[in-house]
Amino acid sequence: SMQQTANPQEIPGVHPLSDVLQALAVLAPDEKRSEKMRPFAILVIEFLNTHETSDLYKLGPIKLVQCLQAMANLDIDHSSLYNKICDRLLKPDALSKLPARFLAHGLSTLAIFQMAKANRKTGKLPFSWKLGEQYDTEEINDNKEIDTDILLSRAFMRRLRKPKVRKEATAEDMYRALVATRDLFDLGVMTNMEDEAAILGFTSLRTILEIRSSSPTSLSLTPTHVTGMISSWASLSDQTREDTVIGELLQIWTEDEILERCSLGQMERILSSIRKLNAANNAEVTKRVGERVLSLVEEKESSDFENIFPDFAVEVLRWPVFAHRKNQTVMKPFVKTASLLFSRKSFIGRSSIKE
Repeated sequence: SMQQTANPQEIPGVHPLSDVLQALAVLAPDEKRSEKMRPFAILVIEFLNTHETSDLYKLGPIKLVQCLQAMANLDIDHSSLYNKICDRLLKPDALSKLPARFLAHGLSTLAIFQMAKANRKTGKLPFSWKLGEQYDTEEINDNKEIDTDILLSRAFMRRLRKPKVRKEATAEDMYRALVATRDLFDLGVMTNMEDEAAILGFTSLRTILEIRSSSPTSLSLTPTHVTGMISSWASLSDQTREDTVIGELLQIWTEDEILERCSLGQMERILSSIRKLNAANNAEVTKRVGERVLSLVEEKESSDFENIFPDFAVEVLRWPVFAHRKNQTVMKPFVKTASLLFSRKSFIGRSSIKE
């Protein structure tokens, strides 16, 4: 009964509570079921928060990361428990017990929290997100949380870069860490840590590529992986150094028949990333992309190019014109794509003056 719960002695222990919290997160894989599970989860979180911190910390670092993960997945913002858990994970003796898998999950959890915070603030995240701006009007409590997020993401990144930790990591772990770091970076949580983010980006990609070259059969990269890898590198890379990564990524993209399975949206992200990275010497890659874009556009001709938007066409056509306009072989499929799209009245009708 509720009377009993008032007495701390009668509250369920931290271990069963954390197990129940994780179970609720697993039972709520989508927004609809999340809504149903959230009230129970909030109750469990309140119970966990009632425990003395010394009791809470008996959960150990891995379970504490899993509690944060469950809170993030259920979209529950409980700053008191959140800060207690983060404070513990920042201590070297806790951090040193986290293997690669949970460091990656930790980064990804911090990114989910930040994304939710940004969404709540703006109603929905605008595409042209300005780094750091979302914190201007924050109250003090939130600033403490942002500092915690910055410190914790840096601690996770630094540990994940250690060779002995990385040796245990799978390609999936490194991919998860890479994409989470990119999201945190794009949301402005990596302010003053751009170098660290770039180093983790480079290290993650190198590790994935090494795992792949040492066992090509066991690791097949999907279009989603390759899009995530290239677009993350475009966000994180330090453009002043010579880029040894993008060439390899583009080669994988075109050689492993991944390009043939990419959607138009994925092609657009990859092309805008190539442009951002100013990747040179890729005439062959660009031509292959042009042919793939042309075939996708031709498939949609009968449906009046529905789901192909003018801003996509502009993005896809801009790169080859910028880099290869004198090379007719490269330009041919792009010119054909442009003439197909822009000779259709309905398509032009959807375009703005700017486009």
